[in-house]
Amino acid sequence: MSKIAIVVVLAVAACLIPDAMSACSSRQLDNLETQLEICSKGLPVQQYDGYWRWARDVTSRMKRDTTCDLNKAPAYFQSELRNIGYIGKKDIDRAVTCITNSIKFEICC
Repeated sequence: MSKIAIVVVLAVAACLIPDAMSACSSRQLDNLETQLEICSKGLPVQQYDGYWRWARDVTSRMKRDTTCDLNKAPAYFQSELRNIGYIGKKDIDRAVTCITNSIKFEICC
């Protein structure tokens, strides 16, 4: 095998390893993302923003964790929503309570 082929194989492997090493299964993360989208309904949105993006950002953070602790998701979600200046505390609290209860009562994930 040529040196170029080896470099290409290593580069592809390096791109695939982070997804393969995610502590949470893809099914868990997909279910979590869906539930985050449900809990985000009713939050105010602006152009280029939205519940799907917030959910994806949370699950992306979960993928990088070394352990699969779904109880971290509400804190990640709250952090994500607090960074958006136009969403009020009452709305954030409602959405975070929704995902917290969904995980606690095993509605999702």
